[in-house]
Amino acid sequence: MSRSPKGKRAKESLTEDEPSAVEAFLRGLSQEALVKLVLERAKDDETLAAWLLVKAQSKGIRSPKAALRTVERAFQLDGHLDYHDTPTYIAQAEQAVDLLEAMLKACDWSAAADLSEYALRLGFAAMERIDDSDGGFGMTLQRVADIHAHACSRGGIPALQLADRLFALLMDDPWDVIAPDAYRKALGREALERFRDNVRREWEKLPALRADSRDRGHTGKRYALTALMRWLAAESRDTDALIAIEQRDLSHPGAFVRIAE
Repeated sequence: MSRSPKGKRAKESLTEDEPSAVEAFLRGLSQEALVKLVLERAKDDETLAAWLLVKAQSKGIRSPKAALRTVERAFQLDGHLDYHDTPTYIAQAEQAVDLLEAMLKACDWSAAADLSEYALRLGFAAMERIDDSDGGFGMTLQRVADIHAHACSRGGIPALQLADRLFALLMDDPWDVIAPDAYRKALGREALERFRDNVRREWEKLPALRADSRDRGHTGKRYALTALMRWLAAESRDTDALIAIEQRDLSHPGAFVRIAE
């Protein structure tokens, strides 16, 4: 059954009046009553709470505990998510990323570095349990990684401490979200050497694999360490080191191609 023109006009008029009615109501409240109203609503609305926290952070009003809880609620995941539920999860994660970006704008480098590192770790764990066929959550994690690198470049984490924490974070990153290149400035010469020592120490624990080896060098840890060793050798422009890295794992034909190159 179609609506009459009169009914349609009435609906449009009501919609137009709604903002005015709400504005009139809010303007009639005292400041104390308005604050109480918003806070009560925020207790039951995580989206509103996260938005308010971003606004507070942008004004230099910091609440470390509230920020931590926001990141935890946004990224922590129990169980698995199918393709249809993933967008909702990404949307709440993006709100937490907005908070991290607000920290950058407020020059809160330390908090931005610490919380973005935490968000990355939670995100890596969550990636195992969601269907991210569209790559949306991967893009969200890339935003977090960019924030982390930026905050570290501004001294958010002391360089020598960063050498250890960055190595541990890279070892937990199976999707290559974090780019070591982004931390050259933050590490500096001394911390880069410490980072190199961390990588080499773990690399030397890996067994050499021959062409006839029953083992295959495709484990996550070996893959990550090999990538880091290649990066460090390229940084030093050390061709002999690159060859030695490839010779450590001859269990697949690609190694011989790399050595020849």
